[in-house]
Amino acid sequence: MEELTRAEKEVFDLLPTGRRQAKTASTLCQLLKPQLSVREFRELIASMRAKGLLIGASRTAPQGYYLVADEDELHAFIASYESQVKEEMRVLTILKKKTGTWPAS
Repeated sequence: MEELTRAEKEVFDLLPTGRRQAKTASTLCQLLKPQLSVREFRELIASMRAKGLLIGASRTAPQGYYLVADEDELHAFIASYESQVKEEMRVLTILKKKTGTWPAS
């Protein structure tokens, strides 16, 4: 695994293990010194995932980010993420079909 930056290590150390312990981005940002914006926090999460860390996220209670604790959590997160990506791709396809039709009808 690629080495983590100092900021990534700080975020990693704050992430709880397991979905049931998930913490929101805003809660975790407040614990960091210096505090990060939620946007900066999400960029670090994306970078850490790209480095191979298994960081899950939940949009249902308990909402937030967590370190994936087991295979079941990994599969659940993958399914949730795939669903999100499919919806974004659906919207992107619709938008692409609108190109060349300006003004929008």
